[in-house]
Amino acid sequence: MKSFSELLKTLASKTEVDAVFLTGSYTDTSATKNSDIDLVIILTANKTNVRSVYEKIDGVFADIFFFDNSELERLFHQKEVNCSGFEGMLISWIKKSEIKLDKSGLLTKLKEKILDIKLIVTEHERNSTINKISYNFAQNQRYYNAGDTAYHQALEIRLMYSVVDLLVGFLTLRNEPWRGEKQAIKFIEEKMPNFYSLFTEYIKATCLKERMSIYMKMVNRVFPENVNLLDYNTPIALPKSDNTSQEIEQQKQFWNNLTAR
Repeated sequence: MKSFSELLKTLASKTEVDAVFLTGSYTDTSATKNSDIDLVIILTANKTNVRSVYEKIDGVFADIFFFDNSELERLFHQKEVNCSGFEGMLISWIKKSEIKLDKSGLLTKLKEKILDIKLIVTEHERNSTINKISYNFAQNQRYYNAGDTAYHQALEIRLMYSVVDLLVGFLTLRNEPWRGEKQAIKFIEEKMPNFYSLFTEYIKATCLKERMSIYMKMVNRVFPENVNLLDYNTPIALPKSDNTSQEIEQQKQFWNNLTAR
């Protein structure tokens, strides 16, 4: 089993390693015996394309993530970064970082600049979130109304991930990056206590009828102002990649033309 002190000495001796930092609960007083270690290693060049390794350090489960200097240098030239991508996660981690090694000084310079970079939710991700919640709702209503045992058993599975999608969507629709379950719950409780209360009611519910009723209330409250549940009375098109609203409208028109008589 590796010890953190010995691991740090070993990493410092390697020419492939430029910087190392801790992030998460181990950088402040919030770490407990149940906390994991969040360790980020900055390579001079990531020749093997490794992104993550999982291993116990000092008997503690560790998430170990890898980036390289080219990724850090690219961030110096960006004003906005997708909060859900690895670049967005790296920015969040650097903000809370405790730097243990920085041979070139690049990491320290980036940490000084990091507050100037805005984390955003892309239009594509926002549209996908609205569709996912709306799609789940339409399908779950259909399964519930079927009144059939097989449908209701399947609905129990669907509700497991549909409620998770609501929690993730709550953050996405408010331009808040997902940074773990504990942080998400804290944000939801502070931002909308009545939505949080519904979630706590849901996890205590004992039957499908009760769970479905609470789930429907959560759907009604998950959207911020000026965002509505899709009813699919008109077609909804989703692109293969990040597209603008104008391009999505063009795709919808393509479908309408394709199906026109």
